[in-house]
Amino acid sequence: MHVGLRGLNLASHLLFLTITHCSKLYPSIHTWVTLSPVPTFRAWLHAQLVAGTASLSSDTLQTIEIEFGVNRFAAPKWLLAQLDTHNTSPRFTALARRVLVRLCATYVCFARQVATHKIIDPVANFHLQNGAQVESVNFHADTADRGVSFGVMINYKYSMHLATDNTSISYQRDSTVAVSPSVVPLLINMSPSHHHPFLQAIQDLDHNKKHDIHVLATQFAKGTTILRRGQLPDAVYFIWYCYTAVYRERCDHYISCSLGQVRVDTVPSSILAQGQSFGDAEVVNGEPVRFSVVAMSVCHVLFVRHKDMVTLLDLVPSLRPAAPPTRMDSRL
Repeated sequence: MHVGLRGLNLASHLLFLTITHCSKLYPSIHTWVTLSPVPTFRAWLHAQLVAGTASLSSDTLQTIEIEFGVNRFAAPKWLLAQLDTHNTSPRFTALARRVLVRLCATYVCFARQVATHKIIDPVANFHLQNGAQVESVNFHADTADRGVSFGVMINYKYSMHLATDNTSISYQRDSTVAVSPSVVPLLINMSPSHHHPFLQAIQDLDHNKKHDIHVLATQFAKGTTILRRGQLPDAVYFIWYCYTAVYRERCDHYISCSLGQVRVDTVPSSILAQGQSFGDAEVVNGEPVRFSVVAMSVCHVLFVRHKDMVTLLDLVPSLRPAAPPTRMDSRL
């Protein structure tokens, strides 16, 4: 590149020139979707499986144990040995689809650079900083021999009336990733019957093309106060992976941690674990937060901003009775 062009994001400029030109040719089109590779996913997945830290759902581990006779503790390294030839067996291909799609969604939403907190994958980082959202994860999208990352590819969606403004600013300022409601089930390692009613309603609205309620993914560092006692809630948060503590008024007791949950050693005990939410009762009832919520280690969450939650409650009034009681100690 010519020295005078250093610091200019030419790829972004060309992207929006193309979208602007096509929008003039086809004025009825407002949404643009890419089909993009995930070039660093394979290396990340390899490291996760070798270390045994890949987030495999209980259903996946059970399938590996029952159908393939592999002990769940040996499952990560067994998967690593099988993935390169996952097309040879229809039975294993079905398992590979489940594993690769879920973990790739996790990767592009939560795997972050230590220094900047931006997403590790360069292609994802490019589209997210330009205002796209993670629209879908596609298995066997690239079956060529030279295909990367087991052929998994991502659709990034650009909605010109919104994504290029709010979503881009949110990612560049706070490293929040915009996520399509259709991707949410891939990020919550729970059966559909256990999904939060708010998330289920958002997915239903998206499926019926009635309204866009925006789900965002973010990461909180150890010690971050996510919600502070007395503040009005800025969002409803859904825990993907965490060590999270609920601090009661006048409480500075010792916090004991275990994977995916934290207990405050008071009576009654308070636990926030994977799949649980906070801020929802306060948003529904229009009241301030009663207890401070603090990340005790790196905490990955999905969240829906307050204004979008208000819109959701207006669109689906039946959700109001589904809100938990107002006192956090009675619902944890």
